Amino acid sequence: MTDVRLKNNKLLHQVSLTDPLLAFHHAPHISTFHSEGLSTVTCVRIVVQGNQMRGISTKQNIDFRFQDVNIISDNRGVEGGGIYVDNSLISLQYLEARINFFNNTATLTGGAIHVVPMILFRSSPPACFFNIQRNQFTRLQRSILLRNNSAGLSGKSLYGGNIDTCELRNVIPFNQTGTSIFKLLFDIPWNASLTEVTSDIYRVCFCINNEPVCGLRVWHVTTYPGGHVLVPAVAVGQLGGTNPGIVQSRITDSDTARIADQEERQQVGVKCQEITYTIHSLENAQFKLD
Repeated sequence: MTDVRLKNNKLLHQVSLTDPLLAFHHAPHISTFHSEGLSTVTCVRIVVQGNQMRGISTKQNIDFRFQDVNIISDNRGVEGGGIYVDNSLISLQYLEARINFFNNTATLTGGAIHVVPMILFRSSPPACFFNIQRNQFTRLQRSILLRNNSAGLSGKSLYGGNIDTCELRNVIPFNQTGTSIFKLLFDIPWNASLTEVTSDIYRVCFCINNEPVCGLRVWHVTTYPGGHVLVPAVAVGQLGGTNPGIVQSRITDSDTARIADQEERQQVGVKCQEITYTIHSLENAQFKLD
């Protein structure tokens, strides 16, 4: 079996795959395993390996479940080499449920996992993209293993998704939420790279010693009209992960907060780099980034 495509209709709402091997699929523009608009998809000991157009894509599936040990490895894609999660919930059921993501590659973002956030209500923040289901109180343990995944731009292990709304039930410790849950459940080499886990840009941070320092909001410099300001900065997504983007810099009056000089837009990559700004006028001014 090399290609599975499932889409909602009046007769098909729940699908279960047990012990399938989805490997070495090379058809253009489609994922090896694509499911869309189903209430429940259950994968048991699934192996998705060596495919050239992404391993799995799940779109608008209410519950995409994994049971037992599952392997997603050596797949390639543009966004989400291993799995592309679009408005779907990934569930790991029972104590032994695992997903291993090894050696997946994305041309752009999300080497292992690319997430389009699931929005329940327009006024609500995006829901957590994964769910760990346990039938009784059990000890917290790693459920998703990520190793040697890569992405051309950012998000080698994970791109996107909302982490702040994640919570756990029926596990010990039971008081973990948000980022702490994510770091405990996902086995990721956190110190390997600032591009390991990230998301769409939501802030610009100044840099000290080539590391983002997001608590620093104003950069003080001494210069003169006609002089150049060089400020190290980078665009940042979730958990401090970096992402290429456009940075807008400006000089504002520190007393009135009005723009005191022209604005400049410059492109930045995934590493800290110096933003160049030419000063045209200067009184009570401070340098800001957006």
